[in-house]
Amino acid sequence: MNIIFFTNISTFPYNGGEKLRSYYLLKALSDLGHTVHAVIRNEEEADLASYPLPNVAYHIHPKKPLAVSERLTGSHYFTKSGAVLALFEQICREHKIDAAVLDYGYVGHYIGFFRRRGIRVVLGTHNAQPEISRQLPARSLLQKIRKMQLVTLEQWHERSYFSKADAVLVVSHHDLDYHRRFIDAKKLFLVPNFLDETEYAVKAPRQQRLLVMTANFTVYQNLEGLRWFVNQVWNPQLAGRFRL
Repeated sequence: MNIIFFTNISTFPYNGGEKLRSYYLLKALSDLGHTVHAVIRNEEEADLASYPLPNVAYHIHPKKPLAVSERLTGSHYFTKSGAVLALFEQICREHKIDAAVLDYGYVGHYIGFFRRRGIRVVLGTHNAQPEISRQLPARSLLQKIRKMQLVTLEQWHERSYFSKADAVLVVSHHDLDYHRRFIDAKKLFLVPNFLDETEYAVKAPRQQRLLVMTANFTVYQNLEGLRWFVNQVWNPQLAGRFRL
């Protein structure tokens, strides 16, 4: 099959949770023998030639900084990028596309582009985002209003677009139950996060006993997870055996 794979993530280098999810979905499509046109970002200006995947061609779309009005109103949850649409148009002109995989976050407003062309769409989620946004700390009245706005916008996007996909991928049973509230269960497929274990085979003896937590710590839940581990789990006994 000829597939367009689209994400707002800078997939390479795949050194964080969201990047790993997108990368391995892309790699799985390649390993299954599909021809993939990967429309991705490259904010870190990685040398994509260092990340070859069989039958995968990379197309880069730029990140447009959000204007103040977009941040205040949340219009970016529903606004399509002209650069992304131009790449979709170009790829569809040059190739007969059989399916589109739209991965990560709030990209449901691109589903219509493909549905109008008779192209089936798989929408990939990485979490039940409004459920996470509900947990954001909000102490002042302004913070509480902003959090309520954020959750409302995220739910509005989900309810407006997600059910229009032909299939929706979720990563956990919790997320499966969450998305069943507004998506036909027949469209939902549980695909847990996964790795290609051959890429992580130890090629040399370990010199140290290390415990590593790698994440984007500007994201609330990751920082709180680290805080919980340090405060509730890490102790002198572990510190005597491992370096964190």
